[in-house]
Amino acid sequence: MAESAPVNRKRFCTYQSLKQLLFDSGKVTSVSQLPTYVAYLGTDANHNASARIVWRDSTGRLRYRTYTGFIPQGGSPKVTTKTVDGTIVSGLSFASGSGSSSLNGAVLQYNRYGSNTKPSVDLYIDGILDDQLGANSANPYYDNNALTRNDVLQYQTRITSITINGNPVSSSIINRWTDAIVTKRDVNTVNFRTAVEGRRFDIPADMLKDGDNTVVVTGETRVVFDVGDGKTKTVFSQNSATLTFTIRVPNPPAPQLQLSVTPSYSEVVISNGQYNPSTIQHKVKPVKVSGMTVPAGWRVVRLDFVIDKDRSRVQSATTPDYSESYDTTATSITSFTQSKTFDYNTTYIQPNKEGTPAYYGKVRYVLKDPNGNLHTSDWSNPPAPVQARVSVKENSDTPVLFANSNDVINLDKK
Repeated sequence: MAESAPVNRKRFCTYQSLKQLLFDSGKVTSVSQLPTYVAYLGTDANHNASARIVWRDSTGRLRYRTYTGFIPQGGSPKVTTKTVDGTIVSGLSFASGSGSSSLNGAVLQYNRYGSNTKPSVDLYIDGILDDQLGANSANPYYDNNALTRNDVLQYQTRITSITINGNPVSSSIINRWTDAIVTKRDVNTVNFRTAVEGRRFDIPADMLKDGDNTVVVTGETRVVFDVGDGKTKTVFSQNSATLTFTIRVPNPPAPQLQLSVTPSYSEVVISNGQYNPSTIQHKVKPVKVSGMTVPAGWRVVRLDFVIDKDRSRVQSATTPDYSESYDTTATSITSFTQSKTFDYNTTYIQPNKEGTPAYYGKVRYVLKDPNGNLHTSDWSNPPAPVQARVSVKENSDTPVLFANSNDVINLDKK
């Protein structure tokens, strides 16, 4: 501060500082003693403060000196990052039972096989400035001497990181400070939130695997103050906040399967009590796989098959009996190289009756996306059936014995 009143030049230098005048002279040995000598006159809106020092000289006369000067506003108001949250923009929906507004802890569904809409959310960060302006309302100089909401140039937020399944995401919104708007004012605090134009996050769909994906967003806040004299001070939040939510991506939808059996019809002849043939070999193979969903730029690279005469085994099987490889964008396939064979025992069929052995199958397809990731569809369901017909007839050359109940039949012994 600069001196603004004449003083006793014999005792004091005109340009003595407060430190020289009071502390170095031994008059004041601690800050608590300052009120004995110093009267604070106040601070104006331009941060110019005045203080008057009064003392008694060696002759017993009262003397005073007034100091004025610029005082930068001090203190560090508390800035806290309260929450990170967001809203759905496109391509996503809340899973059943997962709420309908906040993303925090929510499960979102993204069906990339049923829609070309890209998944997108708006992310925002809530912060709090605690300036204790209301608590110090009785102090007429608090607002001019301390940093408060009235000195704020900018409220700002930024996202510091985004990960999907633990893998860092690259995005222009990360590590970029974005202006925020005030959402609420209380006597001691000011709440602020990321401005609308700084919220959009387009989720990279190629980082989402089929099934559940964990998304973690971390953010922080800061407040920029005008401390006067063309200078600023930035106070950063003492903490960061995290948003966690899940994006559930269904498997590619199940296809449909048609089977054929060869031979589809067979005749068995009983001659002299013998079934001929007693065993028929049935070859079961796919005829058509259809209903596959192939997004643009993706390819079908494999079909997995389960084929059996046991329907329950087909229903419960999780690993294929065999697979066929492809490299196509077709949604239906009719070309197959493999099959399965089954031996059918014809002796279980009664004479002049017909057997209908049934076989069952299911299929799934595997897609490769442009990044080389594989995506496996659900199995076709219910199991596709196919039946063969086997007719059993008796040979007409076999002798037939007719007799009445009272006839006597003699059998010659040889």
